[in-house]
Amino acid sequence: MRPAYARSTARPGAPARLGLCLAAFVAFTALSGCTTRPDQMELTPPDHVFTGVGEELWFKALPKAKNGKRFPKLQADVRWSTSDESVVAIDAVGRARSVGPGQAVLTATLGKLKYDARVEVRVIARVVPAVESLTLTLAMDAEGNPVREAKTVSATVYDTLDRRLEGVKPRLRCLDENVCRTSNDQVLPVDFGKTTLELRSEKATTRIPVEVVRATAAQK
Repeated sequence: MRPAYARSTARPGAPARLGLCLAAFVAFTALSGCTTRPDQMELTPPDHVFTGVGEELWFKALPKAKNGKRFPKLQADVRWSTSDESVVAIDAVGRARSVGPGQAVLTATLGKLKYDARVEVRVIARVVPAVESLTLTLAMDAEGNPVREAKTVSATVYDTLDRRLEGVKPRLRCLDENVCRTSNDQVLPVDFGKTTLELRSEKATTRIPVEVVRATAAQK
């Protein structure tokens, strides 16, 4: 009697078709991986203004894909450079330091990706007060109590490129607070006498004379 053999249920050509399916799956997986490679970088900060020489700031570049996927592990591969080391110097890992007044571009590079952050160094050179001197008046009420009226002192601040810095206000200080005192941009008389008002913005300083006098009858 002949031995019984199990009949194979595999169809002819099935192994070849299975191999083609596996190859197609691998190719699709590889192609899908390509679409999630970083094709842009998010810079932090995207730009910055240094307000003096010697300031330091870390810049970061986060590689990203268009679909929103992030690649934080690739941050270590990003390299930084500067367009002008006399303005801002930066090391390869993103630590920047202001060197001198001017503007520069900091570039983050990862392979073929290059993204720029624009920076500026503003160094205040001078403070120009709106008045050359200040006279404050001090009056007395009917009970002999002092009546004080503050005056506002404004000033314009310029940088080393002689540009007017909008929104930058100097700090006011009376050198003798027994004569006058300051609050923000106002000067308040304290007692009769003379002193000096100092206007300072960073390292730039100017001074004007201050005198507190008795109010006349017309001023009361």
